[in-house]
Amino acid sequence: PRTEASTAAIRDRLKEISTAGRIEVKEIGICTVSMLSKKEFEFRRQEIEARHRQMEEGIAILRDNFDSKKWRSGRVSSVSDKGVYVSILEGKDAFIPLLELPESHISEGKLQGKGKGKGKGGGKDDDDEAELMGPRPNLKPGQTVQFRVARFNWQNDSFIASMLTYEESIAKMRASRGQNPDSGPQSCAAAAEPVLLAGGKIPQYSRMSDPIAPAALSKTDKFWAARGYTIVDQKAAEEINTWLRESTLEAKMKKSKGSKGAKVAAEASAPADKKFIVSVTRGMNAKVVGQVTLPNKCTDEEVKQAAIELVTKEGELKAGQQHKGVLIAKNIVTVKC
Repeated sequence: PRTEASTAAIRDRLKEISTAGRIEVKEIGICTVSMLSKKEFEFRRQEIEARHRQMEEGIAILRDNFDSKKWRSGRVSSVSDKGVYVSILEGKDAFIPLLELPESHISEGKLQGKGKGKGKGGGKDDDDEAELMGPRPNLKPGQTVQFRVARFNWQNDSFIASMLTYEESIAKMRASRGQNPDSGPQSCAAAAEPVLLAGGKIPQYSRMSDPIAPAALSKTDKFWAARGYTIVDQKAAEEINTWLRESTLEAKMKKSKGSKGAKVAAEASAPADKKFIVSVTRGMNAKVVGQVTLPNKCTDEEVKQAAIELVTKEGELKAGQQHKGVLIAKNIVTVKC
């Protein structure tokens, strides 16, 4: 039966229709089973594949446009010692690490075992069955929680979320690294890290209220800071350089007349390469294989060919075996096997 594509909803539906925890399925393809008959599955294949594509497009849109300060609601899919998984939208879960959970949702570590660390001699090492368990979430699968999407991990094709506010998350992360939780920007990224100038003055153009203490600067940095220069880290420098490049391109486009100048500026700002995430599907099962990097001006046929070569190389598609089609949705390429 049609069910919401989330772990919690699927678990609830299986409890309703299963008998002693078991359900009847039929093999309809390689490594693919269904509660539908093969005939019914073929009849509804287009509907199922369209729903699958719709879920992939929704995931791609969220990945490219999520707001890290926007609160969302979802049900807990599973709980582990390292955090919890929550349903973020149909077909995708997000992981909330233990560090991003409020203290009220974390249980303190405790001893587990028959002896609780006390053996015949009364010593804590006398009972090998006692084990100290660390802190873990006290949430339950199916429970509805509020969270934010903090970032997307391109390497693992996964979302990382948080149940803390943006400011609380930044402060907690800094505290875990031994940094001052109240120092530096919290609500937005700074264009540059300000320093004290000669006489202890703060530059008027600085957007931050807390300057870097002179003790935090190296001898060379102090030399240049005393002469009115602002010291920035690599990340801030990259942000400034990006802003300068964009400003320069904007100025060139205004000076250029006609479409030729705009085209030159647009081509200059476009990245040289484009990355595509490659996944394979067998029936309702999907698996991310890896990613391919191609020139920005590559054609769809070149993208599909590169995806097929990667899938074949990873052993998901055997040599000589024909695929059932290749779909491209933004930067996600899906090979049907």
